Parts: sequence; structure tokens; C-alpha cells
Amino acid sequence: MRPSRLTSKQIIPIFIHGAAYKSADELLRAIILGLEMDASKDRENLFEFLRRWPQEHQERLAILIDDLPESGADALEVGEFLRVLADIPNISILINGTFKQMERFLAKVPALADRIQTKIK
Repeated sequence: MRPSRLTSKQIIPIFIHGAAYKSADELLRAIILGLEMDASKDRENLFEFLRRWPQEHQERLAILIDDLPESGADALEVGEFLRVLADIPNISILINGTFKQMERFLAKVPALADRIQTKIK
């Protein structure tokens, strides 16, 4: 297969330092700001923008969230938000943290744990 076919979609990376955010709302606004968009709208409008992403944009979003388990956010609220976001086509989420932190975080959000792939070296 030609390399050009392997990269037929452009990827837009968004890096978020998860420990800095205390709620799903703050995380949502950080994602929107990472896209260099106006994040001053209400939560419903911001989420609707992401929900419509596959219909309105060719690019795939790759949202990288570092140290999410270290945030003071409610794990269930944030986990449910990420679960719904992960179900949107062309949006991929990578959550980074130590194995023990991730285990504790995912234990609080079983619905998100079903969508997580882990690989340990």
C-alpha cells in the first residue's frame, strides 16, 4: 500500500494537561481552545460542535490528555464525558498516566473502561 493512502486523513493533535482541570466543563473548553476556537459558549453548544465534527471536517481529532487521574475532577463526570466523546467518529482520545493511577480512575468509570485499550511494556 502506498504511504499516501495510509495518511489519507490529516490528524489534528490536541494536548491537554489533565491535572490542571477540575471538571468536564473545563476539559471541554480546553479541547475547544486547543482547536483555537471560541470557548465562551455554553457547554451544549461546545459539545454540539464536537458532535458534528465528523460531518463538517475531514480531519481526525487526536485528543491527548496527560495526568488526568491527578486532576481534582469528579472521575465519574469526566469519565462519562470522555466515553461519549470517544463514541464520536473521527475523534480519538489517549489518556496518559501511571498504571496504578489509570487502574483507580477506570475502576470508577466502568463504561469508559470498556472503551480503553491498554498496553504495558
